[in-house]
Amino acid sequence: MKNSRMIYTCALMIALIASLGLSSLRVLALLMEFDDAAKYYEHGAVLPIVFAVGALVAVGASLAFTIVLRGSLDRVGEATNSYAHIFASALAGFVIIGCSLLAILSGEAGPGFLGVLPVILSVPAALYFLIGKALPVGTKNLRIIMSAFLGLWFFSVIVRAYFVSDVEINNPNRTMLLVALAAATLYFIAEGRFRVGNPNRPRYVFLGLAAIVLIGLYALPNTVLIILRAYPDSYELGRELVMLTLFLYVLIRMCIVVGMVGDEETYYYDEYGEEEADGKENAEAPGVTESYAARRGVNPPVNPGAIPNPVITNTERRYRQYTEGQQK
Repeated sequence: MKNSRMIYTCALMIALIASLGLSSLRVLALLMEFDDAAKYYEHGAVLPIVFAVGALVAVGASLAFTIVLRGSLDRVGEATNSYAHIFASALAGFVIIGCSLLAILSGEAGPGFLGVLPVILSVPAALYFLIGKALPVGTKNLRIIMSAFLGLWFFSVIVRAYFVSDVEINNPNRTMLLVALAAATLYFIAEGRFRVGNPNRPRYVFLGLAAIVLIGLYALPNTVLIILRAYPDSYELGRELVMLTLFLYVLIRMCIVVGMVGDEETYYYDEYGEEEADGKENAEAPGVTESYAARRGVNPPVNPGAIPNPVITNTERRYRQYTEGQQK
């Protein structure tokens, strides 16, 4: 499908524009329709309804685009060799560690178990981003452990945000935080499935687009108003920085996916999840494209180890059939 990349690009742009536009509405709602004393929106406020409905529509549109594209996502992978991916991972890891230290020094972490647990789990969560991308293919068990710790860290942050707070349980800003954390958790669960060799690519793409909308709707307005010193509710600086970083991480990851969607004759991926650029013809067999490994003089392993069901394209199959016939 030659138009699939264009369709996905439109879906990504719609998610990003929706995130920015709805964030602007939330900024206005917090400035104009939020009661500082009651810590709730004023009676009859319209803007909160508008950006809430808009977020639901944007998430629904992301689901519709994913359903249309589900047949063109077979080559979506982790792209660990991407500089943008490395930058996003390093940024997320360092910010998580730094903000945990900030929470300890400022006393935001709190003395209780629910306050200390996220700080402890932030260490393996940061390692997920800092070294998880560089783990060898065969370290499947370690990949599973690191992904599990990241999920536990998200769970501990959600529990702390729900139970440890100095605001009312139905405070709209805390509700928005819980929604953003839930979106981030679901996204990273989907990403973790790539680590163990059992990805669900359409679900991963949908959750990524939805996370851009929902995390951005929380993180962007909070960041703007905190910088302007106009945020009308209580907040934790470290947590706000982490949420903003996670938004940037997901956005970069979804931008990388643009190069993975489309016609197989243009882009496909080998057993390692690395991009193979089509276009170099085999001199001995015109019309048959050489594989990524063959062009580098490397024999690809029969069993890639940590990836039990590697994505092998039709082009790769034809090349292997040709080489096997030549050997016979």
